[in-house]
Amino acid sequence: MTIDNRQSAIANREVRVFDNLEALSWAAATRFVDLARVRALEKKPFSAALSGGSTPQRLYELLGSPTFAGGVRWRNVHLFQVDERCVPPDNPQSNYRMMRHALLESVPLPEQNLPRMAAERADREAAARE
Repeated sequence: MTIDNRQSAIANREVRVFDNLEALSWAAATRFVDLARVRALEKKPFSAALSGGSTPQRLYELLGSPTFAGGVRWRNVHLFQVDERCVPPDNPQSNYRMMRHALLESVPLPEQNLPRMAAERADREAAARE
């Protein structure tokens, strides 16, 4: 993509405002499924970065629901955490724990398609590099 094409793509982006978290989450889940389908049709992997915290939790619950989960070829999906708290994965404060309960337990995502940072390790820099 040339610089002119990138600038055009950025200029054509749409800013959408939603009335509430539920509406935002449904729109994001729909977009996720649509993008994942396109990549599957192209026979290419689909990658997405997942944030932690309470805001995206509803999105993950929707993606794991029967309404959305069946529309994704999960073996083609690669997910990455963009943040994690420095706690074990079973700690109530763990973002991975939230993602696991909200999404991962409900979809057939191969385990290797979401590399978990071992944030509970004493050497957190090494854990992040892994």
